[in-house]
Amino acid sequence: MGRIKARTQTTELHHDIVAEEALGGHSRDLGMRYFTSAGFIGTVVVSLNLTDRDAVSHPALINVSIGPSPNITWVAISWTLGLAVGFTLVGRLSDIFGRRWFFIGASVLGLVGNIIGASAQSINMLIATNCINGLAAAGQLSFHITLGELVPNALRGPTMLHVGGKSKMKQLQTLDWIGITLFTSGMTIFLIGMNWGGGTYPWRSGHVLGALFAGFGTLVGFCVYEAYAGHQDPLIPMRLFRSIRYNANVVCASLGGVVYYANSIVWPSMIGSLFTSDVSKTGWLSCAVGGGLLLGQILGGAGVRCLPRMKFQMIVAGVVATTFTAAVAASDASTETRTTAFILIGTIGAGYVENLTLSSTAYLWDPADMGLVTGVLGAIRTAVSAIATSMYSSILATEASKYLPQKVTPSAVIAGLPSSSLPALLEGVRTGNLTSVPGMSPEILTAVNAAVKDA
Repeated sequence: MGRIKARTQTTELHHDIVAEEALGGHSRDLGMRYFTSAGFIGTVVVSLNLTDRDAVSHPALINVSIGPSPNITWVAISWTLGLAVGFTLVGRLSDIFGRRWFFIGASVLGLVGNIIGASAQSINMLIATNCINGLAAAGQLSFHITLGELVPNALRGPTMLHVGGKSKMKQLQTLDWIGITLFTSGMTIFLIGMNWGGGTYPWRSGHVLGALFAGFGTLVGFCVYEAYAGHQDPLIPMRLFRSIRYNANVVCASLGGVVYYANSIVWPSMIGSLFTSDVSKTGWLSCAVGGGLLLGQILGGAGVRCLPRMKFQMIVAGVVATTFTAAVAASDASTETRTTAFILIGTIGAGYVENLTLSSTAYLWDPADMGLVTGVLGAIRTAVSAIATSMYSSILATEASKYLPQKVTPSAVIAGLPSSSLPALLEGVRTGNLTSVPGMSPEILTAVNAAVKDA
């Protein structure tokens, strides 16, 4: 760790008025019983609460239960969208007001969201619930900000004072509300266009192109506004990206996020389509994504402490994540063990990368800006992940709508299904319920399942 500290340079973004409790302190002030105190344990419990936010282990079953709806993929995408928006707000606002109430408020918001989600009666209600849960997770997942402050680096000053002069209401009034509106609306509209493409509407339709261009144009306008409007406290200061080290961290964190969030959605659907229809086994196999990420983060923490050259560690972990995730494309119904191993190893690499990017950010910037820079990093990482997830879901829906009729229809007819039952069969394949198809028999069901896996 000493080698890292010796090469570290912090950068100061601004001299804004920041709450004293948001500035961190010195390790000697923690005391002997800090790590066994109720406050520390409570913070850990809050962070553990976010582990259920990706519990969409079988989207098809959820769709059958309270659907069907063509918007089922938005159950997961809405969470990442809420997280992307929430990260920028939590990072900047917690710099001003302190972290404590954001952790508490996020936990309460997450509790409310989970209660509403547990009683959801429609897919649209579940989508709205996950938007709330994503905003809540933005506060809970900001634990890495506090870690960077609780473990100060050698270049941090021994004393940091709160400078008076602005009330909290005055600081709220000076927030970049126009930037917040542009970023939120642009990201939402762009993701809607991505999700519509190939599913609800053809890719060349006016609905899809209009949403994509409008969303992209709004995001470009957001960047131009942040760069040239001269706002006192921009939501995302463009001067952040003058640091090559910070840009590298953002890119690497986005890579890890894409691997994790996309796999957390695509992998459970892949399990149900190729390997098993057993809900319990689907849940266990789905743990390869979350478990792999957690193991990678643990290994990353050990690597930072025990191994030299964080840059080379990040390169190796990135290659591992990319290679094994790409290898999943060669999977079929007979490669359950191999595919699960590839998913596990790929997400281990992603977790390793994420740990290194989040921990090293604390060494690049002034402590007073820790919430801002980590919030921006988290927002970009999650936004890129949301876009990638939407792309994967749209491509999967497009290819499935093309190949399923080609594979399933002839197999079902050859097995003895009447031609008049084909529309009901294709609808049953889409919803995952084939029991109500007229003329269905065990032999036909076996043939159809084999054709679905082949498709």
